Amino acid sequence: MRDLQLEKEARRRRRGLFTGILCLTFIIPLLFLGVVSLVDGQAQVSEDENRELSQWPSFSLETLFSGEYFQQLDAYYTDQFPFRNMFLSVNKFLNNLYYVPTGDDMTIIKGNQEGIGGEEESSAPSSSQVSSGSDPSSSQQAPSSSQEASSSEPDNNTPVDIQGNVDAEVKENYTIILKDRIMELYTVSPTYLPIHAQLVNSIKEQLPECRVFSLTAPTAVEFYSPNQYHTGNKSQLRTLEILKENLSDDVIQVNAYGKLRNHTDEYIYFRSDHHWTQLGAYYAYTAFCESAGFQAHDLSEYQTGRYDNFLGTLYKAAKNYPQSDKVRDNPDYLDYYVPLSSHSGEIYGDANFTVQYQIPAVKTGLDNPSYAYDCFCGDSALIKFTSDCGTGKKLLMTKDSFGNAFIPFLMDHYSEVYVVDPRHVSKVFGDSFHITDFVREHQIDDVLVMNYAFAAQEKNYLSKLESII
Repeated sequence: MRDLQLEKEARRRRRGLFTGILCLTFIIPLLFLGVVSLVDGQAQVSEDENRELSQWPSFSLETLFSGEYFQQLDAYYTDQFPFRNMFLSVNKFLNNLYYVPTGDDMTIIKGNQEGIGGEEESSAPSSSQVSSGSDPSSSQQAPSSSQEASSSEPDNNTPVDIQGNVDAEVKENYTIILKDRIMELYTVSPTYLPIHAQLVNSIKEQLPECRVFSLTAPTAVEFYSPNQYHTGNKSQLRTLEILKENLSDDVIQVNAYGKLRNHTDEYIYFRSDHHWTQLGAYYAYTAFCESAGFQAHDLSEYQTGRYDNFLGTLYKAAKNYPQSDKVRDNPDYLDYYVPLSSHSGEIYGDANFTVQYQIPAVKTGLDNPSYAYDCFCGDSALIKFTSDCGTGKKLLMTKDSFGNAFIPFLMDHYSEVYVVDPRHVSKVFGDSFHITDFVREHQIDDVLVMNYAFAAQEKNYLSKLESII
């Protein structure tokens, strides 16, 4: 009996020793990292990611109760974690085991990656950012890239229905790294494209006195990927054909695709970002001028500038894969074109149309912006631009962020340009803002519905667009 008790006591001691060792295995590294984080200096910039790192947030009751303080604190610890670069390098090595090699210096990355697929949303700039000329609209959230749809195509005569399940052919996300270019892979949704067309048709039906334009911007994968990634059900040309089949004859479809296709040997798309360059937007602008009966200005007429060392949204998503190093080592640059006409912009901050900020269509002279594409007006619920071009014409434009690089060219053709981003309207106006009422009230001449190909068939975006018509 005594031997049995001694054996039980020995087992208890062994369990206690094991538990103690296990606890110390976790506690000691945590204490070590905690001490290091206290004594280690804060890094200001990540050279590998080409961006500024989050700093310790300023405390205020307003940010505390809104939850913004804890979000900033979380961002700080994410960016300032001890030995962060070492852990990122290990992560990049492990990620190398999970890609699909295809030859020809191309890599396919599967799955939801931060910042890719679907459209980035930039927040409105703060008043301090606008007044100081610093980088606005730098806070971004990446919605899901799944292109959701129901299982059957809607009848064009039935009411718009933006409910349903995810189409099997567009359920997965894929991104390819091809040499020094990163691109989102695209799949046509034959369900939601007709719904997009119906929404545009609805605007025209309610505003018969206005010209209504539809411009859908293709993305880089349509022109720079191997053939199998932009043909068949991956063809953005097919996307435009479906839209044309479903758009009313009274809606003017702008053929930006053809203009871009004729200039693919020029720098019309970024290699590290999902947007087009402003040169790409310029060629789309020339297509719009042809459709609208305007004379497009020549590129040589514009004052230009450049922001160097730009690494965009797609690099952010793929940076943990070693194949992205070629993109990092050959970063993009952004050339901007300043409108010929003097102009001013106002961002409305509430349902009473209170002017929140003043903003130009192009911000020049920014000091090393962390995200160069934010030199344009950014994404806000409603921006009004007033120009001295002298035409007296007014335009309302609905857009995603692809439209930001396009807007500056409109300053030379419209005395007033109203820019609406459906993704942000409800945050500012609730359900009180409707395009058709606004157009009538302000006696607007033209309406331009502009999206890039992903947003044109994205369920959440279409739902928000429908809610403001």
